[in-house]
Amino acid sequence: DTLLTSLLASLLTVIIGSVGPARGAAAMPPAQAMRVDPATVLARGRRLFFERWLPLSTWLRLALRNVFRIRRRSFGTWLGIVFAFVLVVASWGLIDSMDVLLYRMFNEVERWDLQAAFARPQMSAVLHTIRGWEGVRAAEPAIQVPAQLRANGVEQDILLTALKPGSTMHVLQVKGNPARELRAGGLITTPAMLKKLGVKVGDRVEVKTPLGTRAYTISGVSDEPFASVAYVSLDDVQKALPAPAFNVVYLRVDPAHTDEVKKALYALPGVYSVQEKAGVEKDWRTLMALYYAMMGILMFFAVVMAVAVLFNTMTVNVLERQRELATMRALGTPNGRIAALILVEMFILWLLALVPGLLLGTWTTNEMARTFSTDLFYFEAIIRERSYAITALGILIVSLLASWPSIRHVNRLNLAEATKMMT
Repeated sequence: DTLLTSLLASLLTVIIGSVGPARGAAAMPPAQAMRVDPATVLARGRRLFFERWLPLSTWLRLALRNVFRIRRRSFGTWLGIVFAFVLVVASWGLIDSMDVLLYRMFNEVERWDLQAAFARPQMSAVLHTIRGWEGVRAAEPAIQVPAQLRANGVEQDILLTALKPGSTMHVLQVKGNPARELRAGGLITTPAMLKKLGVKVGDRVEVKTPLGTRAYTISGVSDEPFASVAYVSLDDVQKALPAPAFNVVYLRVDPAHTDEVKKALYALPGVYSVQEKAGVEKDWRTLMALYYAMMGILMFFAVVMAVAVLFNTMTVNVLERQRELATMRALGTPNGRIAALILVEMFILWLLALVPGLLLGTWTTNEMARTFSTDLFYFEAIIRERSYAITALGILIVSLLASWPSIRHVNRLNLAEATKMMT
């Protein structure tokens, strides 16, 4: 299906791009078609309306008039530059989004070094034992259980975590003071979960867990990549238990003792999982290598497309204006001045495509990020200012380089032949 769709899409694109030129060629009178001079198809330059109010130099007015002289061709060039912007901005944007997501996940949210999960609840004596091991700098308990959030007739499966208010191991991305928001009877969840349930901060939701069903008030929102999660106060949960207990412990350890602490954790009764954050992050980075390669391929084809479109357009432009440019050279215009004229025309087209290209590229990035989001994972589109600047500058350089072969052709023209009126 993918191959067939690609074939049909490419064929349709070729047909649409060929209809206009084919009809134009077929409608051309035979006498005009047999004329050798390509300059006969040129439209006359028009005085632009803003020339009356802006103090433009003669060369800048000439470049502007050349851009708007053949509007259909200029529009095609402009459109090619816009879509080059879209592809490059979308590629950079998805790379930026993934970089920011991984950084936030492993540097701002998860600040533990090791995480151990137990198959059954553990008492505080186990936590004291862990804190006494050599190399353990800090240890925080937590409770994690599967749960269901209910509100407005909607039910969502989540992972419910009971944290110590003000936890420094799993830091909630809450505006204000997380310790204050994570209060008794309060629940913190993600923006995606609020949207699915149709609730807001201050509304009541029901939470069904293996410990029973309880109503909570949404007290805050944590901006995290994993959507199906919620947090409550560990102190509040432990009050409902016969004794303070936990089934997850977060540890911050000395890197020199990481392996020893991992072995000691596995030796504890009931431990079924020990995660090392550095290893998890490495796995994610390895997995993202293919993702980055895909984005790199997209950017490569964006650049190739821009070069092909602009090179073709500028070549046709120069061939049609060959006698005109040769006449300017014959009248004593320096080669550098003519080259500058051609480059300014390309710069004007790039400038006209800059804002639409960046806006459309940003919109495309947001839409692509939305397709990557799932019930468990929220992918937010983030584009750095640096990426916008690199994209704009890169496409400008590509546009100017695509004009260089045409400039060389003009500089090598045989003036005697190029200025003849051939009929």
